[in-house]
Amino acid sequence: MSIPGFILRNALRNKRRLVLTLLSVTLSLFLFTMLQTALHEMTHPSQTEESSLRVIVRHKVSLGNALPQKYQTRIEHMPGVCTCMKFTWFCGIYKDPKDFFPQFAVDADKLADIFTEAQFDPQEVAAFVKDRAGCVVGIKTMERFGWKIGDRITLKGTIWPCDPELTIRGVYRGGIDETDMFFHHEYMDELCGKWSVCLNFWIRAHRAEDIPGLIKQIDETFANTDAETKTETERAFLLEFVSMIGNVKVLINSICSVIVFTMILVTASTMSMAIRERAREIAILKAVGYDGWQIFGLILA
Repeated sequence: MSIPGFILRNALRNKRRLVLTLLSVTLSLFLFTMLQTALHEMTHPSQTEESSLRVIVRHKVSLGNALPQKYQTRIEHMPGVCTCMKFTWFCGIYKDPKDFFPQFAVDADKLADIFTEAQFDPQEVAAFVKDRAGCVVGIKTMERFGWKIGDRITLKGTIWPCDPELTIRGVYRGGIDETDMFFHHEYMDELCGKWSVCLNFWIRAHRAEDIPGLIKQIDETFANTDAETKTETERAFLLEFVSMIGNVKVLINSICSVIVFTMILVTASTMSMAIRERAREIAILKAVGYDGWQIFGLILA
């Protein structure tokens, strides 16, 4: 008998144990791979040529603090700025809290200029810009609720004291998150009583080379004001959300370490049972000339 055949015969000695061991190791490897993939996706957001041109301006203290809208005019006149758009997280409720989807108040006429990789129908964008109570919705949310262009929906405000009644004027596909909804910032301002604030400004720079200088200039311009700014790239901004839920990297790596340790224990237990069952066979192998390392290699295989 050849050595591969000998290994195969011993592996199939107890078929039930073989199946259970394979299932245990396979499940452990699956969980390990899924967790590491999720960690990589959270800590390394994908970056395209278009997203590398986007810069976000937020309040220096926290993401929840608002900025004066008057900052927008000064930012637009800075060298390197192509477009600057108000961008506010609305967080409204549609019918039931479990029906959550992201909603943002934006400058309608600048939305397509900021998210250039998304696919917008020019006619739908024109209708959206024209209708102050209009909105644009991602295709995934449209399909989720069975909406169609022209439908009217109402959002109940949770953070902001208003309940906008919106009409769907367009659908976008690709590029950015296809679950988002965008509506007029002016409409939200009107409903809230002309507060003249927003949470962020999203900027599209002319060139990637302009971004470091632009970040420095914006923060220096609004330093020592009542609302100091923190300007960062889109990738850095997205990583802020990951950091808000704690040290995810340590948590996931700890779970993965437990999975690997458990997998080692399962394998070691299987090997120990195989050694006990094959004591006579191991003795014969040693008698015919196999040394300890060769026998260990056969058992390990």
